[in-house]
Amino acid sequence: MRLILGSSSLQRQDILRDLGYEFEVIKPDVDEKSIRCANPRDLALALANLKADDVAGKIKDSAIVIAADSIVLVGDEVREKPTSKEEAYKFLQDVSRGVPQTVVTALVVINTKTSERRDRHPESRIYEPD
Repeated sequence: MRLILGSSSLQRQDILRDLGYEFEVIKPDVDEKSIRCANPRDLALALANLKADDVAGKIKDSAIVIAADSIVLVGDEVREKPTSKEEAYKFLQDVSRGVPQTVVTALVVINTKTSERRDRHPESRIYEPD
């Protein structure tokens, strides 16, 4: 069965390669700003599902589709992909000052043959060492 990564993320591709998987990449064609949720955990999961559904809808045969999304929280502020160099610089400044951050990564896996779907959304806390 084909394994399809629904992401153009080089880091996600590297993870699958490092695990020894052979896979194809199909970039989802979605408007990530079309979904907003008050809860960042719900947002990450909703976006991962949006991407997985888009890619699964493009598959004509049986495949396993993997899609993901990550949300970074700095305090209670949601930080998605920076939209400018200035914003990216501000994000990096916060990291260098040791502002604690939480990363929520939602992962969705769909078997297009059975329509079975599984998801997880673990969290990681990032602290500046003392």
